[in-house]
Amino acid sequence: MALELKPSRVELTVALNGEEIVVYARRPTASEHVSYRKGTVDKKGRMRPETIYRNQVQHGLGLLTGIRKGDLTVDGQPLTEDVAGWHEQLKSLAPQIPAAVALTLFEGAAAELDDDDEEEPADPLAE
Repeated sequence: MALELKPSRVELTVALNGEEIVVYARRPTASEHVSYRKGTVDKKGRMRPETIYRNQVQHGLGLLTGIRKGDLTVDGQPLTEDVAGWHEQLKSLAPQIPAAVALTLFEGAAAELDDDDEEEPADPLAE
């Protein structure tokens, strides 16, 4: 049987100020992985926290495709992908969210990750 290759959308739960925010993202491409890795160092080859964080936010924003309706508001109005400039608002008001997306999808950091179209694999360590 052939393996069907297709882009998959993932659902991530990010904790922010004690609240659980659900965001939707796509998986990164191979070239995005390379770009992300290159972006973790500055021009002199040093790993600096501000360089790493800016890189995480930038690449995380590139992967984000949406926010669950009702999880975030700005001035009392829901912030979703339907709002013009939602990426910029997220970047300026809650950069932790795209940074968490990047950490999860590029570095495999612990987060609640739910593939929309895949079943959970069996735990090979379970008895």
